[in-house]
Amino acid sequence: MSPSNLASVAVGRPVRGEFTYVVPEGLSGRLSPGQRILVPFGRSMSLGFFLGPATPPAEAESVKLKPIMKVLEDSPALPPDLIALLRFAAEHYRYPLGEVIKSALPPGLTKAEMEKEAKPDVQQFAVALVTEVYLRAVERALAHGKGSLVLVPEIALTPQLVGRFRSRFGADVAVLHSGLKDRERLFHWQALRKGTVRIAVGVRSAVFAPV
Repeated sequence: MSPSNLASVAVGRPVRGEFTYVVPEGLSGRLSPGQRILVPFGRSMSLGFFLGPATPPAEAESVKLKPIMKVLEDSPALPPDLIALLRFAAEHYRYPLGEVIKSALPPGLTKAEMEKEAKPDVQQFAVALVTEVYLRAVERALAHGKGSLVLVPEIALTPQLVGRFRSRFGADVAVLHSGLKDRERLFHWQALRKGTVRIAVGVRSAVFAPV
C-alpha cells in the first residue's frame, strides 16, 4: 500500500503517538493537514486530525488498518504553521498531540461532528478607557493589510476594551475568552479564520486565534 493511500492521524483523545489510517477512494485528494476528520478508534468513533501521508507500518501485512470515515470540514481548522507549533508543544510538554490540537480550537470544533455556522448573540459592551497607543498600533497594522491580536490580563477587563475598540473599528473586532457561550466563541473564531474580521481581543487562550 502506497503512502498516498495512508494517512497519519492525531486522535483527539489522551493517547500518545500518531495513528495510521487508510484513505478511502472517495476521500483521496480531499484531505489537507490540520483538517478535522472522523475515525474509528477502539470500539467507537473519535475526532481525529489529518497530519499528512503516512508510510506503511512494519506490521501492515499482519494488521488490518481502519479507514477514515468522514471529513468534518471543507477546509482545515488550523493552518500548517500552527500545527507545527502545536506539535512542538506536544513534544516539549510530553502531552498527547490530539489533545494539544483540541486546546487550540473553540469548543464548537472539539467534538466529532460536522462544523456548523455559529450565529451571533446580540455580543453590547460598555465603553471604557484604553490607551490610544494600542488603537493607533492596530490602525497601522490594518492599513498594511495585517490583522491584530490584543491580549488582556483577565476576562473582567475584556468588555471595556472591546467597547473602545468597536467604537473605533466597528464590527471588525472578534472576542475570545471562556466566559462566552460556545456558539459565540465559535462564531468569532470562524470570522477570524474567514478573514471577515481582522482584530481579535481576548485572554491568553486567544494566542492561538487564526488572525
